[in-house]
Amino acid sequence: MSLAVPIIRKTPLLRGFSLLWLLLAAGLASAQPALPASIDGRWIVNDPDTHQPTAIIEIRTSGGVGSGTLAVPFDTPRDTRCEACPGALKNAPVWGLPLLDGLSIENGVWKGRILDPETGRYYMLELVADGDQLRITAHALLGLVWHHETWHRAPLEH
Repeated sequence: MSLAVPIIRKTPLLRGFSLLWLLLAAGLASAQPALPASIDGRWIVNDPDTHQPTAIIEIRTSGGVGSGTLAVPFDTPRDTRCEACPGALKNAPVWGLPLLDGLSIENGVWKGRILDPETGRYYMLELVADGDQLRITAHALLGLVWHHETWHRAPLEH
């Protein structure tokens, strides 16, 4: 006994209808907004004057919020403390110091604040990831003073 499978021949109308659905589905897929690049990971910070690496910042995000720590401050002994840091961070170890906080994403831009451990001041911060680069914009004085940097994703061995 053999099972007979009916052959459905596509008429020109059915072929056109299938093609229409295929084009519509492809159009909807391409109309979806691209997800912003991830800021998660370890980022190398370079001195703006010498262009030499000064630190590695580790950023973690979850559910649209994030934070970052000073994972590896180069040329800084492990027992160094943040004497200028405010509040509960006063005299906290520099290694592992929370530098980025209050990060949240809006239209592909991460916004929050960054701590300058040398002065103990917080600055408003914007982060935009572009592949292995992280564009940083920090500002103070109601946005009148701006600072721009680019951090680079650290290789896995760091």
